[in-house]
Amino acid sequence: MKFLVASLIIIAVAIAAAFFIHIDAGQVDIVFQGLHYSTSLAIALSILAVAFIGFYIVLRLILGLLNAPKKLKKRSLRKREEKSHLALSEGLVKFAEGEYEGSEALLLNNMSGNKQCDLANYLTAAQSAGQRQQFDLSKEYVDKAAAISAEAEVPAALVEAKMLMERKAYRDAIRVLTEVRKKAPNNTLAIWLLGQSYGAIRNWESMTDMAKLARRKQAAPREDVLEMETTAALGALNDCAEGNVVDVFERQASHIQELSAVVLAYVKRLNDMGKPDEANKIAAKSLETNWDEALAAYYGSIESADAAGQLAQLEKWLKSNGESASLLLAKGKIVYRSGEYQDARDALVKSIGISPSREAFFTLGKTLEALGDKEGAIESYKHGYAVEQLRPVTEVKVSESSKADA
Repeated sequence: MKFLVASLIIIAVAIAAAFFIHIDAGQVDIVFQGLHYSTSLAIALSILAVAFIGFYIVLRLILGLLNAPKKLKKRSLRKREEKSHLALSEGLVKFAEGEYEGSEALLLNNMSGNKQCDLANYLTAAQSAGQRQQFDLSKEYVDKAAAISAEAEVPAALVEAKMLMERKAYRDAIRVLTEVRKKAPNNTLAIWLLGQSYGAIRNWESMTDMAKLARRKQAAPREDVLEMETTAALGALNDCAEGNVVDVFERQASHIQELSAVVLAYVKRLNDMGKPDEANKIAAKSLETNWDEALAAYYGSIESADAAGQLAQLEKWLKSNGESASLLLAKGKIVYRSGEYQDARDALVKSIGISPSREAFFTLGKTLEALGDKEGAIESYKHGYAVEQLRPVTEVKVSESSKADA
């Protein structure tokens, strides 16, 4: 575009000069140390134009020669970068295919001097070395990557943390990631990896903190964040001392307290702590608003003093939800504890008929023992131990009298 504009200006000036010269050719006199030269204005202008063009060409030639080494260096660097980019692509393919040694050699032999490209090469080579259990080499490559520039320190540390986690060196990973967060407190990957590392060492409180931060910073999809929050809550409920169970549950976020899996873990702890009535109330409330088969099945294990109230609640759920295996199992367990063995047997056989489970078979075995049917009890226990290869429920052997009663 600039060349076009310059050309148009020169043509316009030439046309204007030709017009004026046509009207008056003019005369140019040059006198220097006794010499006198006289010519027309047109010839003088032509000589000046040719001289200018010649000077321009010579100047460009000189500048080109002076800049030649720099251009050659640039061209060489560009070729090395192109070669390095190609090597990085091939190295990544080899890494994905499991050719870790080939990937590592290819990447290390094609450094270009470009910071970004070399950073990627070193970090990928570090992961390749880590996959080959060459941890010293891996650390060496990570350190070289971090030394490329100040900006490279964070990505290099993140790769190092990932490799430490793969080796299950979670405490070392936490140390590295904590340093990353000092330099980049909002780095979402560091937050996410810290949450996973804390979970691996069962530091549920810190895992919960990281999960909350991950949700706020959108460090991962909502489903993954919810899974981390749930894991932390379940771990905390299962590992805490009896005196802290209620406090741990109440400190959870409201959307975590409503999860059936968390409610189930809480109810189990309360029941084991000798607080069955409180467990019964919480389980019933949760099932009213958020039906869950696992919680419904455990409802029968809650040894509440109000067994009649539990049975009434179960009958209500059976009418509203139908005869599910979990509800029938819960009913069987409650009536078994009440000593109503025949009713317990009927409910358990129905539960197994819908969905066989080890717990249902074991409870049925105890019920048949209480009814004096040793043969049927042994057969039921066998099915309980081999629940993965169950035969149809109708094949469970019970005595003739038990069959007639059933």
